[in-house]
Amino acid sequence: LILSSDTGEGHNSAARALSEAALSAGWHVSVKKPLEESAAGNRLLGGLYNFLLTYRPGWVGLFASSIEFSKVYEADLFYRHVRRYIQRFIESEEPSAVVSVHPMLNHMIQRWISEQHLQIPCYTFVTDPFPPFWKGWASRYVSRYFVLTDEAGIRLAHDGVDPTRIEQVSMPLRPGFHARSAEEVAELRSGLDVEGETIFVNGGARGGGRLRALVQAVLEAAPTANV
Repeated sequence: LILSSDTGEGHNSAARALSEAALSAGWHVSVKKPLEESAAGNRLLGGLYNFLLTYRPGWVGLFASSIEFSKVYEADLFYRHVRRYIQRFIESEEPSAVVSVHPMLNHMIQRWISEQHLQIPCYTFVTDPFPPFWKGWASRYVSRYFVLTDEAGIRLAHDGVDPTRIEQVSMPLRPGFHARSAEEVAELRSGLDVEGETIFVNGGARGGGRLRALVQAVLEAAPTANV
């Protein structure tokens, strides 16, 4: 059972890559989004985050700080409110293992599993390669962490995770990111001015920030480039 969320898109990309790897290894896989599926209030918070990410990216830091200050992802008040949902969720999925790829999904579900003494191992794949990142990644209810870099592991240990529970691995990639053949590369470049520079502008899945103005500025600064 892989836990993800539609806040941003990197989490879902990692979830799909892990799912495809697990399927190729003969596992049965279920990818669920409990943040969006559990309650209207949770959906509202997720929607607000995506709105800020797209239209007010400069405010995301303030939003994140308020979440981390309040620690809503592990608060007893919220936990009591969602316990019955978690019970129904786990009983319907009957997972042999739980893997979270999202910082807000490492606490309440795993806590319920621990309190019920269920023999279901809980893992977390930290999709943020470098700190600073959400303190919500660190949870006492997660039995093992997988990180992409030494720096991520050091940060988790600083946030209270036992270093023996942290393992560094490679980033899982979806098949769409496989290496291209020489013919495919040549076809892509056929529409470009190979003599000029090529500048790739990426605003993320949500298109955060004033992308049109940014692209216009790049075009004016480098009029002969492929943008």
